[in-house]
Amino acid sequence: MSLQTNPRESALAQFTNLPDEAGARMPLARSVLGCSSATVWRLAKSGKITSRKISQGVTVFNVGSIRALLSEGI
Repeated sequence: MSLQTNPRESALAQFTNLPDEAGARMPLARSVLGCSSATVWRLAKSGKITSRKISQGVTVFNVGSIRALLSEGI
């Protein structure tokens, strides 16, 4: 029998190991911030987190800017 981990806990564990310069894809950013995709996009549009388009249809969000936002208490 295999033990299943909570996807949010798994995402948070992965996030803590990333350097500030890394990029987080939407599912990870959404999980860490605890909000919807639309809210992540609004945060990026407002400049509260930085994003970078790495290819057509693929955007990553800067881990350091997410950490800064979390330390502010959103």
